[in-house]
Amino acid sequence: MNHDSYFCLNQGVYSLTEPDGSKRTVEYTADPHNGFNAVVHKEAGHHPVAYAAPKAYAAPVAAYHHAAPVAAYAKYAAPAYAYHH
Repeated sequence: MNHDSYFCLNQGVYSLTEPDGSKRTVEYTADPHNGFNAVVHKEAGHHPVAYAAPKAYAAPVAAYHHAAPVAAYAKYAAPAYAYHH
């Protein structure tokens, strides 16, 4: 990317490769009087090579069988009250 800012005039050039393989080049200028202006050039490119889609694998399914919980009750003797006359 080239860029020149002198006396509030900004100008530059950048390029990028599009997904279809073509090359886009943008030449731009910007100043307070004319605003932003861009000229876009597009060069035809080659078609990208098509690759086979990766094979999808399913995640393993885990089956869990839980037994019902068994309540453990505390065993205790009832208090014995003494009878006095």
